[in-house]
Amino acid sequence: MRSATSHPDPHTHADFYDGVAPKRLFAWLIDLGFTALIAAPFMLPILLVSVVFIFPIVLIPVIWAVTGFVYRWSTLSNRYATWGMRIMAIELRADDGQRLSSGTAFLHTAGTALSFGFALVQAISMLFMATGDKGQGITDIVLGTAMLNSAEQG
Repeated sequence: MRSATSHPDPHTHADFYDGVAPKRLFAWLIDLGFTALIAAPFMLPILLVSVVFIFPIVLIPVIWAVTGFVYRWSTLSNRYATWGMRIMAIELRADDGQRLSSGTAFLHTAGTALSFGFALVQAISMLFMATGDKGQGITDIVLGTAMLNSAEQG
């Protein structure tokens, strides 16, 4: 793992981290909406079938989760930010300060998905994001990634 100093120092360059935690939350909510829209064409037929047969409705969260995973992985590996992050003018950077590789984007997405699977882990991760110098969650700490205000924000 590389040095933790690859990202801007939060004490001397606080502008990189100012307001990132709430922006991260709003970006997540925006992305939730995007993934719902992307998954809707796959979920609609299941909803229609579920009117007669109740069992298929259990596939809805699975479809949404898979859609969200692919969406997050592809947007992070291609543009270092999901659409929600871009709207909120934040970006996720690797431990060396560069864009995420496809592998790191996959690991970050998997770590985030695992965090959401365990309420206590997610709560601790959110606490770290809200109180840590760099606003890193558990997955960020493990991978050395950091969410920063986008350079394009002005």
